[in-house]
Amino acid sequence: EEASIKRISVNTVLLSFITAVGCTCFFTYGMELLPIPDGLVEGMVKGNAQLADIPVWQSIAATSIIVPILEEIVFRGFVFSRLNRVMSTWIAVVITSILFGMVHGQLLWAVWAAVMGVVFNIVRIKTDSIIPSIIMHIANNSYSTILSLTGTSVPDRLVVPIVIIGAVLLSVALVLISKNADNGKKAEVEVVSVSM
Repeated sequence: EEASIKRISVNTVLLSFITAVGCTCFFTYGMELLPIPDGLVEGMVKGNAQLADIPVWQSIAATSIIVPILEEIVFRGFVFSRLNRVMSTWIAVVITSILFGMVHGQLLWAVWAAVMGVVFNIVRIKTDSIIPSIIMHIANNSYSTILSLTGTSVPDRLVVPIVIIGAVLLSVALVLISKNADNGKKAEVEVVSVSM
């Protein structure tokens, strides 16, 4: 109960995945558009390169499955729940997100994780479950792990379109999650067909 591990609908699963794709596209590639000092970027690249030093299956199991589940239980489950009891929701979101960022070490990762933590917290609040944030975290880490292990990069000419697509996906998914939560539903999308 305190960790808020509650059943969610299939629609919420889909919206969580769309939110994760939007976050990853918007925040990850959006960082490429910022004037970030080379030293910070090099630290992040070195951290990613360390994944290549361990067996692929261990890297995938740890960073894409185990770590996201544990971090979400700790941060969006216990830490947020306890802070939210003694302070306003938004202050609990900010503190939880900063703590989440701090455990990611390197400064650029910490800032990026804190921003992602805010989105994860919003979805957790709106759905009243950490399952969506677990799905989002797994999707995000899986994408990052695959890119790190394969050495794949996106051509510069595609960065801006990817950021725009990410912003649209993220915005639409968060609006749908919020709208459905405000209607007393747990993030279910109603599809209505119109006959002409």
